Amino acid sequence: MRTLLLVILCSLGCNTAPAEPPIPGQLEASGEVITTVNGQQITQGMLDSTIALLPEHLQEQIQNQEQMEQFKEQMVLGELLYREALRRELHKQAKLKTTIALQAREALAQNLLETIVDERATEEAMETWYKDHIVQFTKSEVDVSHILVKDKALIEKIKAQLDNGGDFAALATKHSVDPGSAAKGGKLGKISRGRTVPPFERAAFTTTKGEISSPVKTQFGWHVLLVHDKITHQQPLTEVQKEVRQGLSTQIIKTYFEEIKSSATIVETAPDAAVEGSEGKKGKKGKKAKSNKDKGKRPQLRVGKGAKAKKAKKAKKGKKGKAKKGKKAKGQE
Repeated sequence: MRTLLLVILCSLGCNTAPAEPPIPGQLEASGEVITTVNGQQITQGMLDSTIALLPEHLQEQIQNQEQMEQFKEQMVLGELLYREALRRELHKQAKLKTTIALQAREALAQNLLETIVDERATEEAMETWYKDHIVQFTKSEVDVSHILVKDKALIEKIKAQLDNGGDFAALATKHSVDPGSAAKGGKLGKISRGRTVPPFERAAFTTTKGEISSPVKTQFGWHVLLVHDKITHQQPLTEVQKEVRQGLSTQIIKTYFEEIKSSATIVETAPDAAVEGSEGKKGKKGKKAKSNKDKGKRPQLRVGKGAKAKKAKKAKKGKKGKAKKGKKAKGQE
């Protein structure tokens, strides 16, 4: 009885066999079932969680009934492909395992960074970043009129007339070849940076309010400008929250990288140390053996010369012996 009880207990809680790893790509089937594919359920929860990962503009598009039906069809096709891949056990291939593991790491890392940004991008932090980068959210404009002609001599003549009190609007109407502004006495209205060619922009923003510029050459011809007013407009934080959060997020992530790296223990192993660490004493012996081998190159040459010398000595000795033997034979005669 006691033995039977132990067997039952072990069968319930003493299983030491390693658990099978989870099958990658499985989604939590929550909510109402909307489609069944070969017995596999696609639920409203699966649909909603997938849509939630899409960019906002795509989420809005999918709310349309026709778009939603197309999205459901894509999920059905995705389910069929996923199950077929599992049937072929593609998820057990070493290369694909690595790919899936790297994608999982990337998703976790991305989610971590988003969490850090959410924690640190407070209203106070956004206000501070906005003030530190206020130039970025300050727009400068000039209210300007101009006279455009093709000939340098003519623009210099017009400038001289303006300097002597000539009427800018009248001269613009008479001489300017810019049809859009000539009819309005040369008036262009308000222009901001980046809206005109560089030489014209420089003249417009550097000329003092109420003054007339020196002649300016652009690809369109020669200009003189009259600056009526200069306007500086600062965008309030409420209008640029998206840009501010994006800029602040970049700063937060950069700071977090520095924090997490500085708090970590990172030991870089040198190539030689890695070899020595993996091979131990054998690595040292191998290095020594290599050294001895290098040293043995020159002695090998000496051995070669020695062998040759030895062979020559032996030949010489043989020659001597032969000569001696010949001398002895001659004496006997």
